[in-house]
Amino acid sequence: MILLFTLLYLFLINEKNINIENLSKYRDVFLYSSSVTFFNYSFDPKINSEIWKLFHALQVFLSIVLVVLSIATYIGMKDEMNSKEKMSFVITKYYLNKRNCIKRLEGKKKLSKEASKELKRKIEFYDKTIKGLQEEYQDKYLN
Repeated sequence: MILLFTLLYLFLINEKNINIENLSKYRDVFLYSSSVTFFNYSFDPKINSEIWKLFHALQVFLSIVLVVLSIATYIGMKDEMNSKEKMSFVITKYYLNKRNCIKRLEGKKKLSKEASKELKRKIEFYDKTIKGLQEEYQDKYLN
């Protein structure tokens, strides 16, 4: 949309033979178009042309419509995970828990024998669970 209106503004400047100091360069026209599209911020180009005003109003209107549509789409999205996403999330969760246990076990802080034994038990549990979930994931989704 930015490029389209940049070309339209440049066409208008060239068509009307308008010699304007601050919009005579392509970069300035592109920045003008960008500021209108992204921020709905308009500076005065010192052009008293009806078609320029029409292009400008059309660009502001279209950018507002696009913003409203994207917000409406985001709000209307289902906030549910499918079974593949759920399984992937669970595998990741168990993997991160296992990694945290390993870090605690290998950490500089001295742990009691009971705490070390508990962490090792958790690591084994996470290993078995992750392995089982990965096999189930492969069976369901990769084959």
